[in-house]
Amino acid sequence: MTKTNDITKKGMNTLNRVFPQRIPCEVLSSGRAVKLLGNYVFKLPGFGKFVAEKGFVSDFASSPRAAWSIVPPWGKYSPAALGHDWLYSAGKNLNIIWDEDIYTKTQSDIMCQNKKLWENNPRKFADDFFNQAMIDLNVKTWRRKTMYRLVRLLGWKRWNELGRQEIKGNGECK
Repeated sequence: MTKTNDITKKGMNTLNRVFPQRIPCEVLSSGRAVKLLGNYVFKLPGFGKFVAEKGFVSDFASSPRAAWSIVPPWGKYSPAALGHDWLYSAGKNLNIIWDEDIYTKTQSDIMCQNKKLWENNPRKFADDFFNQAMIDLNVKTWRRKTMYRLVRLLGWKRWNELGRQEIKGNGECK
């Protein structure tokens, strides 16, 4: 196993207001996945708060080696990819904390829509979280849009591998 500090240049230390902590992880012997050494908290405005738990294994961006020049597995988007992997893994069993009192009216409206989306279509919620988190991490627009389109187009395969069923819903607040 590789020590955590050996991978700091690959996006594990990406910090900002939404992702204020470093990802506590180690690279597994395969060199293609990491294991969390501690809990990692996600709190994205409009998407609630949830925790990826210690011991969780993620491959971050699930891109084939041939695509690594365009979408390498690790990068500025690593925290977004970790959250996306956790949401896919947890499915509807995840407990999201919706802190409604801390949001502005606009943020509350967005959160209401996302809450409905989580209830009706958790895979789309996870993909939208991934997109918004990459925006907050200042991932280049072309890369973010490419990665988002790929998870929307191909994510169903991983979702189904995890035993999830595709749920269709519009996520509208009433």
